[in-house]
Amino acid sequence: MHTYPTGKTVLSRFHWHCATIWTEPIDENDEPAVKFTKAIHTPIVRSKSYDYRYVEIEPTLPMKERIEIVNLYIPVFDKLLGRVNFKGKGKGYKKIMQDGGVPSEYLFELSKIKASLIIGKFPKPEELPETLRSKIWRD
Repeated sequence: MHTYPTGKTVLSRFHWHCATIWTEPIDENDEPAVKFTKAIHTPIVRSKSYDYRYVEIEPTLPMKERIEIVNLYIPVFDKLLGRVNFKGKGKGYKKIMQDGGVPSEYLFELSKIKASLIIGKFPKPEELPETLRSKIWRD
């Protein structure tokens, strides 16, 4: 999660090199409401808007991965957006975390992001961490 003076942006990895950027999350108990599904490993965030766009950030995204994201993962993600029920007690991140840390090959590193799904309004530069901001808004 990235916090800025007027709000929050929730970030997670959608695929190896693709991030989800939730720009209009809705909080419950001062934290963004999040649900996990069995269909994908990416959390679904309760949002004011579920409008989304796919944005390629770096041309080095392998063609095979680009095809997988656009033809397989985004259609599944799209179907889940309308079906997630945020009523009732959900499973947040804390219940699924384990001791011992995440293996290095599975770490979510913004420096390795080459594409993104932006859910909600298109973010302003200050609404993103510097690493991601410099990838989207290049000089």
